[in-house]
Amino acid sequence: MKKRNNIILGLAVFAVALLAVTEFILLPRQQQAEESYRLAQENPITQDIATILPFKNKYMGNASNNMNLFHALPMHEYLNGFEQNPNQLELTVNYNVTTRNSGENDEQKLEQTLIYNSNAVFALIDNMQSLQYRLNDRTYTVTREKVGNSISKTPSSLLSQAEWKANLQDKLQNSGFVEDTFRKITE
Repeated sequence: MKKRNNIILGLAVFAVALLAVTEFILLPRQQQAEESYRLAQENPITQDIATILPFKNKYMGNASNNMNLFHALPMHEYLNGFEQNPNQLELTVNYNVTTRNSGENDEQKLEQTLIYNSNAVFALIDNMQSLQYRLNDRTYTVTREKVGNSISKTPSSLLSQAEWKANLQDKLQNSGFVEDTFRKITE
């Protein structure tokens, strides 16, 4: 009987120790990794292209696809609606953000994000020809042709992880590239 009680007690201690390791070590690590990944998806330099690939579509007229794509892209927290113009193959994206009185880093981050989002949209939506980004104090119009010329490739040719990183994300870390490209695509 004593041996059986010791075995039961040993198993109970083991179960409590296993529960403690799971609750206080493994789960917090997993939650931290998930939070780090989620935050990485909000940055154009670190976003995993696999998160936006499900939104590939031939036609820009699919409003729910467009909405879901922009909710998966950086700056989604500032979204303030869309307007589709299928006759012009243009999408207007309204952002509740301002460029006025923003610091230099904020402006560069905004430019990085709009370059990134433009490449993503033109890579994933085959017949989209024009994007208009309406901010609180400014409007930018970007075309498929200008975006393609700025990176010397068609955006849809970047849809592999290696191509996306080498030809877009790595280059977005260079402030000169960001400034020059943003000027070219928004002229």
